Amino acid sequence: MFLAVGVLWTLALASAQQLNLVHEWNLVNYNTPRGYPGQEFFLANRTIITSTEVGFDRQFFAIPKIWSDNPATLVSIPKNSAEKGPIFEAYPSWDWHVQGVKGQPKTPTTCSGFVNVFRLRVDRCGRLWALDCGILDSYVAPDPICPPKLIAFDLHTHREVKRIEIPKSVLLANSLLSNFQVDDTDEFGNTPEGNCDVGHIYISDIAAPAVIVYNVKTTEIWRHFDPAFYPHPDHGKFTVAGDSFVLMDGIIGTALSNPGPQRDFFWHPMSSNSIFAVSTAALKVPPAASDPDPLPVRKLGEKSSQSIPLAYDPVTEALVFSPATECALVSWKLGEKNYRLLAYDPVTLQWISEIRPAILDDNHIWVVSSRLQKYEHNTVNPNEVNQRLFRLERAQHPRNLGFSPVSPDVPLLHPEPFAAAVPDYPLQNHLVPIPLRLVRETQEERETPLGLARFA
Repeated sequence: MFLAVGVLWTLALASAQQLNLVHEWNLVNYNTPRGYPGQEFFLANRTIITSTEVGFDRQFFAIPKIWSDNPATLVSIPKNSAEKGPIFEAYPSWDWHVQGVKGQPKTPTTCSGFVNVFRLRVDRCGRLWALDCGILDSYVAPDPICPPKLIAFDLHTHREVKRIEIPKSVLLANSLLSNFQVDDTDEFGNTPEGNCDVGHIYISDIAAPAVIVYNVKTTEIWRHFDPAFYPHPDHGKFTVAGDSFVLMDGIIGTALSNPGPQRDFFWHPMSSNSIFAVSTAALKVPPAASDPDPLPVRKLGEKSSQSIPLAYDPVTEALVFSPATECALVSWKLGEKNYRLLAYDPVTLQWISEIRPAILDDNHIWVVSSRLQKYEHNTVNPNEVNQRLFRLERAQHPRNLGFSPVSPDVPLLHPEPFAAAVPDYPLQNHLVPIPLRLVRETQEERETPLGLARFA
């Protein structure tokens, strides 16, 4: 029996109450209007939630069309619904989704609505942003029917207030835009009161790995390439709760540090254990048309296993991520030797697909777990809970602005994963620490852009 540090932590009641289950679903369920088209293409056991956001009166979810079609790819429920598994309503209305349903004839207005939404973000101006990749069946047989786009809605009126169509000039033939960050700061790192049309938006391309940068003020757009956006061949095999599959995907989890003159953009590729960072100042400079300078990428550390989401907690100023094999939620402050284990459950936290500090909920962190491995293998049991929504409570003590973790700080003593130990320690009895390897870089390495050799 292997323990990463040789210490067991008993899960205290106070800690167990920190990660609150808000809703759970066996399968996603829509309140679809009578006669709505495309029902023959909808498979509830092949449909997962990938993103969530909190509005003033509603909770929003992205439900992408990965393995099958679905009636609506951006949905909402009442914010304080008492239902265990609320039924989803299309947002902002069903009219926005009907023309993106599989099998519908393409018309001049087809691309005015939604096709396939992967991620959502709420900004400081009370706008909900949705990233639509424009591709049906994005995993099985990609069918690009519309240009990718970002659409913003005013959360007071639920009306569209901004639309950004991504031009072909910054896309490749196999591009799939799956995540984005809204950097609404001006050139001095400030967030000017009442001015929402400043800053940049950073959009990640998971299939043709890159970061696309959009200047909100000038509407200029460009594409940055770096090897650190790519998957690593050693980390293409995923194992969660005994199920394994192979997937080679690039940059997926992204996050931004707090606003300021020196702000960082963080990311990890899906098929990689590494966490990277680059200054937003570097991203804001378009690459040269010929022989562009490499981005000054910094490799920050390695996780014990791959993960999808990556978040930056603006209160604790720590990165929050979820090693998939370990079914855990982890907080790590940059530069520290220790991390904090916020939650671990080998059943309810199988494959966390979203970690979202919610601006309109005092930056409380919302978590979605989706059991992706079951959907990948098409072995979803409709009689079991498969998707869950959690809210991570902050400590109530006025002098503690962060979380009360379910473990103390854990020394980083072991580079090897501890996954083999997990089945021996159910949640109600013990917790096991997760190793995280920091990268010790010399000054010369920090100043040297990341190259392919750094992946060796």
